[in-house]
Amino acid sequence: MSHLQLTDDEIALLRYTCDLYFVEESPLFFLESEKRVPEDLTNSYRQLEQKRVVDPSTFQITDPALDQLAPVTECDARVVHLQKRENQDTRLIDYYLLDEIAVKYRNEDTGHLMGVDMDTDELVAFLARRLVPRQSSGDLLLVDLTPLEIIALAQLSAPLRTNPQAPIVTDPERLPALANTHAKEADPKGQDNTFLGVLGVRTLPQNHNPKTDAMPKSHEEVWQLALEGLFAKGLLKRWDNGVKLNTAFKRFVTALHQKERHVFVRYDFGDDEWFIRESTLIPTDGSLYWVGMSDDGLVTIKELDGDRLREVLNTAVGPLAKKHTT
Repeated sequence: MSHLQLTDDEIALLRYTCDLYFVEESPLFFLESEKRVPEDLTNSYRQLEQKRVVDPSTFQITDPALDQLAPVTECDARVVHLQKRENQDTRLIDYYLLDEIAVKYRNEDTGHLMGVDMDTDELVAFLARRLVPRQSSGDLLLVDLTPLEIIALAQLSAPLRTNPQAPIVTDPERLPALANTHAKEADPKGQDNTFLGVLGVRTLPQNHNPKTDAMPKSHEEVWQLALEGLFAKGLLKRWDNGVKLNTAFKRFVTALHQKERHVFVRYDFGDDEWFIRESTLIPTDGSLYWVGMSDDGLVTIKELDGDRLREVLNTAVGPLAKKHTT
């Protein structure tokens, strides 16, 4: 069955005559809580028969219709796809799942629209077709960053906003002092810019770790450690008389300021609590990046080709890992 569109009255008739079951997390639960009865029984039934939702010989919901209805009315999970583009309203797309079968759902003025039912592989393939991973060959960006390294990069990459080709620092010897000065003078609210906001960093991290006696004590030592980390990870490179960002990472920074991104949030409805996963994908010309948190609390930035994209989407919208359900 292709897309299925039903009115409140038609779904109310199915609830009334076919024992259609609703859970509280369903977007159609209001029909159950209100004990809704159709205003026009005869016309509602005729419409359901024409749409092949009910079998006229048994007066029961047909299997194809139930395959599309049950994930929405009896859902045990939900996937939300937020698509943000500059100067455009954020687009929100809902998928409801039952036993890992997903149905796209939209509430329209003319009724409730439900798409075809998809298993996990089909859902991942469906979402992947709406994203463009990197097609060219070469090494893919993959880096883990500490919160302090992210803040240092946000401060030092500021010149790229006006001139993407500019070195971020003309005098390498001033690099630690420059980063430290920015950090001390910046208003905490001012630091919540596009770069820090997308990567989930809002304030400077504490510079003391009780588990580590060797942790540097002064601002200068902390920033020096962050900068050494950025050089060691290849994100900062010495160039002529200055310092530049790694080319691959600069493409990522440029993508951040384009303010286009895809956010996938999956909710699994547990008996006592919900389990929530969030993944952010950032497209740019010729590439696609995933941003997330590692198990060690570091921010991971991963450039995606086709294989990595499927892997990321499987993790983002696929079944809940067993370790979270025990």
